[in-house]
Amino acid sequence: MVVNQRTANAFGYISLVVLLLLLILVLLRILPDPLRLPLFFLALALFMVRITLRLLIERQKRAAGKNEAESPH
Repeated sequence: MVVNQRTANAFGYISLVVLLLLLILVLLRILPDPLRLPLFFLALALFMVRITLRLLIERQKRAAGKNEAESPH
């Protein structure tokens, strides 16, 4: 699976905004108590996807660097 840098950046910024909104909603006690745990797991999942995308991009950069180094000029 090839991950585009621009797509990963967009997802990263959007997920940070969503996480910030969820944090504000929890801190201001706008959300009812039964919704807090499911939203926590949603926030955790978004954060894990964000980290996974970053790791995939780094792996692709390393693979591209190896391919460049191995190809004769």
